[in-house]
Formats: sequence, C-alpha cells, structure tokens
Amino acid sequence: MPDTLERRIIDRAVDLDKIKDPWRNRWQDVVDYVAPSREDHNRQRRSGEEKTHKIYDSTPTEALNTLAAGFMGYHTSQTTPWVSLVTADRALMEFWEVKYYLEEVTRQLLLTLQRSNFYPQMHEFYLDLGGFGTAVLYAGDDAENTVYFKSCGVNECTIAENSKGLVDTIHREWKPDVRQMAQEFGLKNLSRDAQKCWRDGKMGERFEVVHAVFPQGDFRDPRLPKQFPFPSVYMEKGSEHILSIRGYFEFPFMVTRWSKNTGQCFGYSPAIDQMPNIKTLNAQERAIIKAGSKAVSPPLDVPPGYRGRIKTAPDGLNYRAKGKDKISALYDVAGNVPIGIELRNQKRDEIKSAFYTDVFMMLANLQRGQ
Repeated sequence: MPDTLERRIIDRAVDLDKIKDPWRNRWQDVVDYVAPSREDHNRQRRSGEEKTHKIYDSTPTEALNTLAAGFMGYHTSQTTPWVSLVTADRALMEFWEVKYYLEEVTRQLLLTLQRSNFYPQMHEFYLDLGGFGTAVLYAGDDAENTVYFKSCGVNECTIAENSKGLVDTIHREWKPDVRQMAQEFGLKNLSRDAQKCWRDGKMGERFEVVHAVFPQGDFRDPRLPKQFPFPSVYMEKGSEHILSIRGYFEFPFMVTRWSKNTGQCFGYSPAIDQMPNIKTLNAQERAIIKAGSKAVSPPLDVPPGYRGRIKTAPDGLNYRAKGKDKISALYDVAGNVPIGIELRNQKRDEIKSAFYTDVFMMLANLQRGQ
C-alpha cells in the first residue's frame, strides 16, 4: 500500500475507532433503555424501525428530555439573552463607548444564532450529552445565514486529545446521498462512481464519507494548506477519493464530555451512571405489569366438565349442575403489588435526581414566582 495522505487518514481512523470499541455496548444500552430516538451503536436497524421493546418504564426517557429542555431553557435560551461580552481589563468597561460596542456585538451575535439552526441542533447536543456523556457540535460557514451548526452523533465520530487533554483531532464518518454530496462539494469533485449515480438518476445512493480535522503537522502532504492551524480533508472512504481539502483557523468541532476519567477521551453521563438502576426499574415495571395482568385476568381452575366450553369474555355465561365444582382462580394472585410499586417509585426518584429533574422543576417554579 502506498504511503499516501488518503491511506494515512484511513489508518488513523481505524486506530481511533479501536479506542471507541469498549464504549459501544454502553451507548447501545442508552439507546435501548433511555434514548430510542438516537442512532444505534452496535447493530443496524432500518430507519423508523421500532426500538422501544426493552422499555417498560419511560421515566429515564422523560428525565433525559427534561434535562435537555432544562439546559435549553436556562443555559442557551432562545428567548432570553444568555451571553454577554466584557473586556479582560474591567477598567475599560467604565467607558460608555466600550460598553455600547460590546452590547451591540452581543446583540448581533444572538441575532446571528437566532437566524441559524443553532437552537434545534443544541437540543440534540444536550440529548447526546446527558445520554452518551460525549456530545459533538460542528460550526461551519453558511453563505445565507453566516454560520450553520450540526450536532454529530458520537456513533459517527472518533476523537483524540492533545497533551493538555483538549480534543484537537476528529474523524467523522457518515453516509450522505449523492445529491447532498453534489450540493456540498460540487458534482465535478465527486468520484466517478458517485458521478455515474448522478447521471443515472440515482441521487439517493449513499456513499461513506470521512471528514478528518487535525493539527497542522500531524500529516505532511503538499496538498494541505499551510496557512491553517487545522487542515480539513473530506474523502470518500471506499474509493479513497479526495472530495475537498480545506482548513480552519480554529478547531471547528466543540466536543463536550459530561464527566470523564483522566486518560480517557469519551465521557460518562447520568444515563450511563444510572444504567443499573434503569435496568432494575424496567425489570420491576415488567413484574408489576405481569402481576397486575394476573390480578385483572387471573388463571382459572376449571372443572373437567367445562373443557372446551368455558366462556371468559365479558358477560360470558357458564352453566353448571347444582353442587358441581365452580370455576375459581387457580391461586391467590394479589401478591405484593404495593411493595413492588413502592420499590419502583424509589428507583424512579433516584433516576430523576441523577438527571437533575428536581433542580429544573425548582427553577421552573421560581420562574412562576413560587
């Protein structure tokens, strides 16, 4: 294999992907039990396929949604100014010209975010942060709205940190269709296979694309722009065809970890930390449902004479000779349903607390003046 830029990027992506392998099962549990709307991590399902068959109690899902809505409402509110600019030298803030200038820049900043897709993408970002512990937001230029944002699922991204523990390398892999690729890179820059799909009218055909962003100096190639601290390479993975080589003055991906251990790239989250409780809660709810079903429609002890003739539908009439054995419940099915409900509610409270549901409810009450 020739030692080309394309091959080095693919090899680097493979190495980084090995770091992600131990996390896939954890993230898949989050999809299965907490966030069924997010993408799978260690299995392939068709778009729109049902993914809630393991969920018997939706409390964790509601808690995650409350967490994301709480951050949106109280951290990056779409209706309330949430950012302000000041000078490093606080003495300069005494001049009204400086204060006026910074207030105007803040107003323009918030207006730009309002016009862009920042807020819808931030909601997805917070869902990933509370669910998977690692969230990735891309910021790029947009000719129409100045800037646009893309919340990139952790299943698409592999990351690496620099010596200071800051993420400075990312390889994102996803599958756009030919139409999307032509819009972003130009039809003439696509591979021959992709161009053929376009000519044949197969614009929905998908190709795997890799976007690699890394510090200047990690890879040496005359095609990489030297003026940018962070070169950027888009490439079709299968054919190793370069779609675009660009660059950034600042790292364009904002990678946030909820909490993480030293030496690890990916983070932990309330959903990951609470997964034992979440699985226990679902097992408890399943047992309560079974107990409740038995109490409502118990198994019956039926005398032999009724074989094939018993009617259990509403208003069903079963005739028996006087003195014959009657139809009765097979056993006492009352059990300890109240104890099960109490244990289930304890788990619900623990999970809600871990997702800070009580904090956001308190803030909501304060906002209403309570």
